[in-house]
Amino acid sequence: MSTTPVIKTKVVVRRLPPNLPEETFNKSIEPYKHSIIWQSYLKGKLQTNKAKVDVFSTCNLQFDNTDNLLKFYNDYNNHVFVDSKGVENKVLVELALYQKVPKLSKKADSRCNTIDKDEDYIKFLEQLKNPEADNKMNAESNSLNETGSRQNSNSLGGETELQKLERKLLDSQKNNQLLSQQQLSIKSTPLLEQLKLKKLKLKQEQKTKKRDSNRQSSKLILSAARDKGISIKKNFSTETKKDQKKTLKVKSNVTVLKKKKDDEKSPKKVNESKTSKSAASESPSSSGIKVVISKKSGKESSFTVNN
Repeated sequence: MSTTPVIKTKVVVRRLPPNLPEETFNKSIEPYKHSIIWQSYLKGKLQTNKAKVDVFSTCNLQFDNTDNLLKFYNDYNNHVFVDSKGVENKVLVELALYQKVPKLSKKADSRCNTIDKDEDYIKFLEQLKNPEADNKMNAESNSLNETGSRQNSNSLGGETELQKLERKLLDSQKNNQLLSQQQLSIKSTPLLEQLKLKKLKLKQEQKTKKRDSNRQSSKLILSAARDKGISIKKNFSTETKKDQKKTLKVKSNVTVLKKKKDDEKSPKKVNESKTSKSAASESPSSSGIKVVISKKSGKESSFTVNN
């Protein structure tokens, strides 16, 4: 694929003074104006802050042919501009990297200067000249609109705006109900059934694992007690903690009532019971020690250990 070489005719003039006005630059280019097709000047900026660098002015130029471009380059490159303060700026002329230029010729609008021929505009002018005819036209249009609105109201059964809004709301509610019923009526697919079965299996496996762990922990306790020569009687209570608390409250209330009755009947027995309790506290109990082990499942198991 052989590509035709692009003829470069666009030039960039760099390092122009920041405060150089466009008019003075155009005066310096006057001998080359006849060969310049397109021009764009970008003014620079003098910085008041000494820490910042001044921005130079630049200018893009496009020539009609390469001969005029070379002539401009040879004459204008290294051209010196001197400020009022005596600051010198050497100009640098280079070929532009981007050689394209905005289109100069724009298409003229076909509708330009044709408003006098427009029908709507002519009618508007006639209405301004004859305002009476305009009033008649407005009255006729209003009458037609009224008749049309009446016909619409009769077709709808003479509904007001509120009734229309209520009817729309009822229709929307009915549509929502139908959609919800359709969603519920959708049958489960085999994939959904498989997922449900998997979930059930996982739950069952978790339950069995918990049971096995509880059984293993109880077996370990029993084996440890046997190794130490401790005899354990298992009394597993299937009641929950709440049920056990209720039963304890009832038992405590019953025992308190019984004690009151016994005290009223025989005050001597109370003294004897006190002496027996003090003796029992002095001598170690031969019945043994009661151990209670609570589990995470909410159930309790009590053990009586005999020495």
